[in-house]
Amino acid sequence: MASEIALEDPSLSLQEIRSGVLGISKKAAERGKEVHSVAEEWAKSGNIGRVPAHQGYVDAFQSWVETVKPRASESEVELFSEEYGYAGRCDIVVDINDTLWLIDVKTGKGIYKETGLQLVAYRQALMEMGIAEVDKMGVVLCKEDGEFVFQETKSVIEDFVNVQRVWEWYQKKED
Repeated sequence: MASEIALEDPSLSLQEIRSGVLGISKKAAERGKEVHSVAEEWAKSGNIGRVPAHQGYVDAFQSWVETVKPRASESEVELFSEEYGYAGRCDIVVDINDTLWLIDVKTGKGIYKETGLQLVAYRQALMEMGIAEVDKMGVVLCKEDGEFVFQETKSVIEDFVNVQRVWEWYQKKED
């Protein structure tokens, strides 16, 4: 983002570029929070609200619901894995054609590989906590133009644990 901002206006100072990056990140976080609240409301009530500032993303979520016809089971569940020592909050768990899916709703530019790690960690915690035995995991990427991409992820818990170990190693202070 910083490179794009700098290339767009080479006269900007480093501080102005940093401010631009923070502004973009803040807007993206706000957009994601609002669309997640729509998904949560749908999971609880079956209704999809309106968010005029981000309506294209909401329309994409609604299109996914109308196309895939999921039935909500859980939403915004706070999770903890005692076995692996992490916590998080999953978006929604839905039934699609008698298959239980753990779904992450995204509003970014794409579906990134690390989302599979996030989902498999949540899947593990859902199982440990006795909340749900999820069959499949997937991402719904809601786009500004009202279109969506629905993609299954196939990470396994060993993938997550390996990355977690690398992160823990990196966090250690050298003696």
